[in-house]
Amino acid sequence: METTRATARVRPRRARRRALFRALGAGALAAAAAGTTAACTGRRGPAESSFETSVRLAADTALRVARTQLQLHGFEVTAAGENALVTSPRPVPAHLQGDGVPAGRHWMLRVEAQRRALAGGSRVRVLGYLLPPPASDARASGPTTQPATLVTSDNGPLFGELRTVGRWIEDAAGRAKR
Repeated sequence: METTRATARVRPRRARRRALFRALGAGALAAAAAGTTAACTGRRGPAESSFETSVRLAADTALRVARTQLQLHGFEVTAAGENALVTSPRPVPAHLQGDGVPAGRHWMLRVEAQRRALAGGSRVRVLGYLLPPPASDARASGPTTQPATLVTSDNGPLFGELRTVGRWIEDAAGRAKR
């Protein structure tokens, strides 16, 4: 069978596309396409709500690294299921208050790790939650029914701190693999 110039060019493109699809995963590719569509139409997409990274460690090892990093930075960490950790609520530091984060609020983090089936390693996701105001006079008003609020990029400095925590874990996971 004779190959023409056209088919010789198409095959490498398909191979590159398949390799890219495998490397990124279907979800990341769909998200990239959605972001491109939003950018072309001039619409602003939804706020970013977590820090996600891929590490070359098994999920349980990535969670051990995350636990260590959080504890080194003063967080109290508890297991929240097989593939997740949560921190105890902490007051939002004064330098992170403002931009929709009133004084006196607390926040907590959740770190999740999931095995990446085809690519190997795991996917680590860090989420932050801004807790409802403390019920200082709970006897008068009763318990609060207000849910915790997911920290998003709209929360400015607080989301920047969430990213920083994610980068601590990402950097430590990279060092652990070497």
